[in-house]
Amino acid sequence: MKLLLITLLRFSIQILTSDSVKTASPQERLQIRIDSLAKSQLMQSGTVGISIKSVISGQKILEYNSRKSLTPASTMKLVSSATALMTLGEDFTYQTTLEFSGQVTDSVLLGNIYIKGSGDPSLGSWRFKGRPDYKQLTDIFAYKIKALGIREIKGSIIGDGSLFEENVIPDQWNWGDIGNYYGAGCGGLNINENLFMLSLNRERTSSLPA
Repeated sequence: MKLLLITLLRFSIQILTSDSVKTASPQERLQIRIDSLAKSQLMQSGTVGISIKSVISGQKILEYNSRKSLTPASTMKLVSSATALMTLGEDFTYQTTLEFSGQVTDSVLLGNIYIKGSGDPSLGSWRFKGRPDYKQLTDIFAYKIKALGIREIKGSIIGDGSLFEENVIPDQWNWGDIGNYYGAGCGGLNINENLFMLSLNRERTSSLPA
């Protein structure tokens, strides 16, 4: 890794000190860098593909192998994030609601508690500062239920994730990734990023005589 970083640094220095780059326009300088990278030894076993267009006019600004079918990986998050911002707005917040059915008699709910999700991917996640994690979230739910005067539930606690379709994992996902924490599918109700930990303990057992 260290050798690769040093090689990349030397490669960048060679590009920046080129006289043709110094006198070129910003667009031309970027094109020169892309061409140099694509022809370098670093890309002998790789492929570079770039497509830059104006968000206002839609006209092409720069491209290289733009028609190649490549795997963009995490760079597609930029497109997803931009689409969400344009569609929902920067002030959008998800709403997860607690609902109940039936009647409350003497602090006993004769009915069900429903946790209705709106697709919030951060619900109960430990990654977001200032937001409750899974344990804090369940404590908040319990507090809200008690605030309604409910001390006992003679029914069920039902998570309602019906906002999205049942199949939440696209068929195109790499099956090798689905077993990882970032491979969990999303749904109408997500808690703790839909991640669960499973620990297996093999106990020694003695065989019984036949």
